[in-house]
Amino acid sequence: MKKITFLLTFLFASTLMLAQTVALEESFETDGNGTRYTTTTPEFTDGFNDFFLRTDGSDINSSYEVSGADGSFFFAAHDIDGEGAAPIQSLDFTGIDISGLSNLSFVMLAAEDDDSANQDWDADALVFVEVQVDGGGYTKILQFASQGGTNTEPGLDTDFDGVADSTPLSSAFQTFNVDLGVTGTVADLRVTFANLDAGDEDISIDHLRLIDNFTVTPTVTITAPTDGQVFADGTTSVDLEFTTANAPAGSTVNVIVDGVTTQDAASPFAIPTSNGETYNVTVELKDSGNATLDSNAISFSVAFPCDLFLGDATTNCDTQTAGTDTYTTSIPFTNGGTSTYTINTGGVGVVGGDDPSAVAEGTITITLVDEGTDFTVNILGDTADSGCDLTRFISAPTCVATAACPGEGAIIITEILQNPDGTDTNKEYFEVYNTTATPIDMMGWIISDAGSDSFTVETSVIIAPNSYAVFANEGDAALNGGITNVAYEYDGMALANGDDEIILSCSGTVIDQVFYDGGAEFPDPDGASMELAIDALNSTDNDLGSNWGTATSTYGDGTDMGTPGAPNDFVLATENFNKQTFVLFPNPTANGSVTINTTNSSDATVAIYSILGKKVVSQKLTNNTLNVSALQSGIYLVKVTQDGAVSTQKLIVR
Repeated sequence: MKKITFLLTFLFASTLMLAQTVALEESFETDGNGTRYTTTTPEFTDGFNDFFLRTDGSDINSSYEVSGADGSFFFAAHDIDGEGAAPIQSLDFTGIDISGLSNLSFVMLAAEDDDSANQDWDADALVFVEVQVDGGGYTKILQFASQGGTNTEPGLDTDFDGVADSTPLSSAFQTFNVDLGVTGTVADLRVTFANLDAGDEDISIDHLRLIDNFTVTPTVTITAPTDGQVFADGTTSVDLEFTTANAPAGSTVNVIVDGVTTQDAASPFAIPTSNGETYNVTVELKDSGNATLDSNAISFSVAFPCDLFLGDATTNCDTQTAGTDTYTTSIPFTNGGTSTYTINTGGVGVVGGDDPSAVAEGTITITLVDEGTDFTVNILGDTADSGCDLTRFISAPTCVATAACPGEGAIIITEILQNPDGTDTNKEYFEVYNTTATPIDMMGWIISDAGSDSFTVETSVIIAPNSYAVFANEGDAALNGGITNVAYEYDGMALANGDDEIILSCSGTVIDQVFYDGGAEFPDPDGASMELAIDALNSTDNDLGSNWGTATSTYGDGTDMGTPGAPNDFVLATENFNKQTFVLFPNPTANGSVTINTTNSSDATVAIYSILGKKVVSQKLTNNTLNVSALQSGIYLVKVTQDGAVSTQKLIVR
């Protein structure tokens, strides 16, 4: 029986200068599954944190970070039972020809997505490499394990007891190698991933090799700062950090900064810095005879300060018309004249005003920008003397046309829902009415209370003669209780459930206002609007709480009561209302007249209102007969006044 002995010696120096022979080399740069190697389960990824596959990082979580792979691809395992796979998987290489090779070593790169604040391997997590020669059975040659607890740092486990006791894994690939001390004809190699099945347990491997007469290469690597890194102005010292690998006994590191050498330096090495300077740094790994074994070089810089200071940007409309207007942006500055500054707006507008390259203070202007166009201003200083890279995002103003104002009382407030059922969010509204015979556009009007709430009507809201318009804090009928005819959705104003005010202003003139008082004189309903009586549609009568009542009709989804955009339910009546009644027939009528019988023979007057609240008939009642032949088919309200009492009924004309 062949006796196989494994010498578990991790090589840190090379004493052999014999030619190397490579029996196996796998860097995963091309797909070799099924040809060069096999996996116990088909490779998989969910595109996020569950994967077991050859990858270049593009098909896994973009936040997964390992560096220093041999090429673009590597093999990675992360939460390997997450897609229904077993918690133990392996990667197998078989039939490796090792005939005639007598000084074999196994070499690999390994890393893990390391979060030093939250370590991630549990006690049962293991990744190990096994080899067998000529079918003689597998033996472990290399193993990575946790620290023996939950969420601990993984590392090399040299005595195979399941607890890391040597080099910890990091996000940078490191070389791990072991002298096998075996001979034979055919070798099989297996990498087993065991119980990487919880949250952030992961490993990445690359560049697996079986090499005869392997020679370890001493290396020195700068880990910080990165090449080309720029530090903020005011940085007075930068720590240079470096690591060595496979360094022979007696070796040292020299640090060379801009030609000045410090021998036998230790990491971290502090480099004094100044604003605006660039530093060229080289580290050299030297053996005991001062021969250079390896070197690594970078450069970094410290930015110049930014002296220029920008104030807050302001915008002003150049014109205010119903069409597309332009606006001007103004940006004040101080501490100019300290560099050559480039102002970039991405091609938007025309840059003018004061030049910060030439004067100490002033105002930059960007003119002729179309309203509705947002843009970003970027101001860069000359990198030879300035670290300025300043931006301002410019939000376009709305240029509202100057309103053509009607007389006071032309538009009046006729309905207010200040306290809808449940939450007030999205369901408050108020209604206005055009009392004139001319269409009125409310664009440019300011709607406010007596305090700080207000908004400007920024789009055209044309109200037809003797018609209503609804202003709501939500225009979507699915959210506002079912109002489908919102004329304008506003923001910046809330209707208080107690006392509050609604003031309609046009170019500084108050057209109408209502100051409701939360129940003293005005109604104070819950889940219903308060409505101005349909026989009090003027700016004087709507000042009086006694002319307002509570809505009795439901609308939309039926949650609240009101008549948004339609004639109100409420009609004024005297205390004799129940005593003075009338009979109206035929109703419906199709013959052009109706008969009205009252309870006494006193003179009576009759007014008929359309469904929009417009008075279409007003006359004394003669011979109890009323001519309605001029009325179009529809629904009307008939109001009869007799002996100071008022009574109303609905009339249908066919």
